[in-house]
Amino acid sequence: MSRNSSAGVQSISSILSPTLTEKYRRNGKLQSCEPCRKSKLKCDRLGILEPLTEELEATIGCEQQKICVSNDRITQGCKVLSFFKNRALINRFLIRLYEICEGSHGIVPEFFMREWLQKLWFHYGGVLVDQDPDRIREMSETIWRNTLTPLVFNGQTTGLEWARMATGPNLRWETLGLIADSKLIGAIKGDRDYSTYRASGEAHSAVVAMGLHQGIKADENVPFFLAELRKRTFMCAYFQEISIASFLGRPPRLSYRYCTLDPPLDLTEEQLLQTGPKLAATLASLDENGYSTSEGFQYGAWYRSNVHCTMRREDVVDLALQHYTRDELLARAKVIQQKHDEEWKLIPAHIAKTLMEPIDYDNLKRLKPLHALVMIWHRNGRRANELLLQRVLIRKTGATSEKLITTARAIFTDVLQITQRYDIASVFQTSFNFFLCTHGLRSAAILAIELLKQEMLPSYPENPLLPRSQTIQDLAIFAARLGAVDPSDGCYNVCEHGKTLITKILDRILSPEPAAVRQGGEGGGCNHHPEQIQPQAQEVLPTQMEMDAPPNILGPVSCMATGVPDMGYSMGMFDVGIGAEVPMSLGQDVDFMRWLDGVDWERMDNWSGRM
Repeated sequence: MSRNSSAGVQSISSILSPTLTEKYRRNGKLQSCEPCRKSKLKCDRLGILEPLTEELEATIGCEQQKICVSNDRITQGCKVLSFFKNRALINRFLIRLYEICEGSHGIVPEFFMREWLQKLWFHYGGVLVDQDPDRIREMSETIWRNTLTPLVFNGQTTGLEWARMATGPNLRWETLGLIADSKLIGAIKGDRDYSTYRASGEAHSAVVAMGLHQGIKADENVPFFLAELRKRTFMCAYFQEISIASFLGRPPRLSYRYCTLDPPLDLTEEQLLQTGPKLAATLASLDENGYSTSEGFQYGAWYRSNVHCTMRREDVVDLALQHYTRDELLARAKVIQQKHDEEWKLIPAHIAKTLMEPIDYDNLKRLKPLHALVMIWHRNGRRANELLLQRVLIRKTGATSEKLITTARAIFTDVLQITQRYDIASVFQTSFNFFLCTHGLRSAAILAIELLKQEMLPSYPENPLLPRSQTIQDLAIFAARLGAVDPSDGCYNVCEHGKTLITKILDRILSPEPAAVRQGGEGGGCNHHPEQIQPQAQEVLPTQMEMDAPPNILGPVSCMATGVPDMGYSMGMFDVGIGAEVPMSLGQDVDFMRWLDGVDWERMDNWSGRM
């Protein structure tokens, strides 16, 4: 295959690693590999996915038969091959996948997948369907030998030639892994599950071990199409890692500070496979920033435009996790916003317009499901950066909440519009639910808590940050959509907690208060109960983010000194009587998720008793 084979099934990657462990001599140099040692050749020390020298290439045919494959690995391979016995199901799934995605929308172009499947079924279709133990063992051993034999290609290798090197009689585990696709782990387990985190870590480690983080260029050894696919592979790994890092509040395992980020060119899959004069003409037609001059829908443009946005997201994660002084944090936040603005000028006007200007929701309804989902997802990428940045500034510098609320409302409006497209939910269920769980729940929680705080003020503000009636209606609609997530989905638990939270808050807002409470709230100052002013630390352990939060220098009832209501943001916590202090800044998403897990739902059911 190539270096982008790291997307294979988790069990395959774990099987391969012990065999490929390098050994060193006493002088520190690498030992010769087994085929070179036996053939008395000078070892090139090339990986199994690298092009070969002529000397080593000449020995492959006979040396492949000398490769020793253990019985355990053959048995493990047989278990993997049992997945491929349902030929009709696999064909139907992949045909549907490429049909609704209008291409790969990922790593493997449809052209390669079609070639792999055709040769797989032609050579091994009967064996896989019958699952005869002896023939399956023979097939497993053959695949092991193929996988441990280096591929032979150079800069002139065509896409068809490269695809056929890893299928049919040359079938490799990487090919089967890309067909099976380890993304299913995240779809089933959810992004918070450790198995998902571990699987993505293995993929990222493989990307680094293959050197993709050091820059990728087409040359005499690497054909153009393969270089571009490797760029897409690395970008996908980087996007996923920064997304997980911001969601879980963990340091990223891939960082642009230690990588050469060379985003793929804005090319279609057909253009990727071009050669000679055709390819030269296509490259000449791109603008100076690597974008196509046509304004059609192309994945390459979204890949390329998302790179800088993801880098700025990593900067926000750095602000949240590092121990900066207040002045340092404010200065770095300003730099992040400046870079965002500068990098936005590099994006073609038709993309920037779609992502920045007010959206025509009537036109959104007419877009194809894929186009609408991709547009909304990327449109809210920059907004999500701003939302996370404001949360960090509120928690660590005591900034006001106006910009946070404005950004959350903008995101939430888009979420409500896109989630009423049930055709998207039926076609892209996992992406749809993940959008609900991240962009949707993150902004909805901020708005719900803000609305509750408005309701708890002694007198309702003349110009509230949130319109009461519309916000209540929108939150009720969103809670219903969270409740529609299937229990088998990896996002189900988070969505269920979020639905319960929003529902309880709406119940409290809409339930009339006892007269005694209303009378007690008359007069100046903040209408906090004594137990709301003093955090109940025993009910929830602070996260690392919360421990880093600065103290509230004005005290808990600072509204009287500042002339504005005390919204609790400067303290980073605000007890609204739900059994756990609400992390109003929410820090990273992990703060919010841990808080959801720690909420005392029984206590929420007894709210009326406290009022």
